[in-house]
Amino acid sequence: MGFALGGSVFWAAYGPNTTIQQAAEAAEHHSVQGEAKTNKVETDEALAYYTLWLMVFTGILAFATIGMGAATIGLYLTGEKQIRHNVASAAAQSRDMERSMVAANRPWVKVDISVGGPIVYNANGANVTLRYVMRNIGRSPATNVMANPRLIAPIFNKDYSGNFDPRVELQKFIAELRNRPNMPFGFSLFPDETIVQDITVSMSNDEIKRATNLIATISPTIIGSVSYRMGFDDVIHQTGFIIEVRRDNAPRTFTSERNYYPGAIWVEEGDVPAEEVRLIRTFIDGGYAD
Repeated sequence: MGFALGGSVFWAAYGPNTTIQQAAEAAEHHSVQGEAKTNKVETDEALAYYTLWLMVFTGILAFATIGMGAATIGLYLTGEKQIRHNVASAAAQSRDMERSMVAANRPWVKVDISVGGPIVYNANGANVTLRYVMRNIGRSPATNVMANPRLIAPIFNKDYSGNFDPRVELQKFIAELRNRPNMPFGFSLFPDETIVQDITVSMSNDEIKRATNLIATISPTIIGSVSYRMGFDDVIHQTGFIIEVRRDNAPRTFTSERNYYPGAIWVEEGDVPAEEVRLIRTFIDGGYAD
């Protein structure tokens, strides 16, 4: 009886109720674990999703950074090119302005040429004297001003090829003058000032003999330049000229008796008076001036 009663009490205390409570606690524990597991999964998924988008964003940012870097490099190179272009343009404009300033303010020596005397034959050959009137039409002084004439003439003989070109001879002569060492000679010529020089050039007897092999007349041509310097540079500047020397074509007893052309210089006729010497300023020199 006592045993049964004790068992009943124990069963009442710890029997079915205890089992139900344990079951409930177990169910609740299971539910908590399931909910925790679900939360962990959701958290892991959210973290993975975040990580994925972070990678995508980082990739986009990396590409954007690379693009920005490329653009920056491109802008830098473009800027450098523009700077070089601007520097070159500024230098060119500066040179142009400097040349313009020099051209506007430098000396320019003009030369007028006239007969300076008769054509005379002597031991030196045929001697031609011309007068060089040099005037500075520029705005600053010219120094070492000097006329540099040379007599040339075509040689008409059986070997003559007809290639006599005074312009080529002038170009060669000017190049020769330019390459000469600097000489401390010549005149100073101030703006609007004029200097006159009478200079005689000769055609040797040997040249006369070769030139008159086919026809006994000579056709002297004076080529040359007025050279000068200026304070703006160290260059020797030139004003070139080509002058053909002829005789007045009025008939004379000598030419009329022989039926010769009076405008030619006939060697056997002898000296030519200054008033009968004629100068022809040829246009083939191109008006050379630098």
